[in-house]
Amino acid sequence: IVCVGRLIERKGQETLLRACGGLKQKGIPFALSLVGTGDSEERYRELASTLSIANDVEFRGVVSRKDMPAEYARSDIFVLPSENEGMSVATLEALATGLPLLLTPTPGTELLLEVGKNGFTFPIADTAALESLLEKLLQSEEKRDALSNGSLEIAKNYSWNEVAEEYRALFKEHTSNGS
Repeated sequence: IVCVGRLIERKGQETLLRACGGLKQKGIPFALSLVGTGDSEERYRELASTLSIANDVEFRGVVSRKDMPAEYARSDIFVLPSENEGMSVATLEALATGLPLLLTPTPGTELLLEVGKNGFTFPIADTAALESLLEKLLQSEEKRDALSNGSLEIAKNYSWNEVAEEYRALFKEHTSNGS
């Protein structure tokens, strides 16, 4: 499981850590990689220890841009439990890498995630809902593979050629209307 973002309260990593704590209690194996740093890092390290998941959580710190593809490649699931995100670069990168997405329903999510095709949403700060989704995905390689293929298919809509065609159509529409 990978989560990429500043380690600050509004990014929601506490919800992810608590969901992983629930997985641990159920005996479901996982490995969580938190990429980023921030004001909440020490508190999150303490929480991981309190939840007895410190050995299952890797705090990766800042990872260089050139090393991020490898970070995604070593993961099976991308989670962004943010309270307020929009279209995050990390989510776009995870999509392009073909990771299943577990996201909160913040603005922009609907452009990158087709529920059931490449991932799922869960309510903000809903530990139980996130834990349930993680449990299902961790226990089914077949489901992860299907969602991965869905992410790769959706990512094709965000290629430079696709974006250029959308701009071309938009400019054509506005110039033909006399705007």
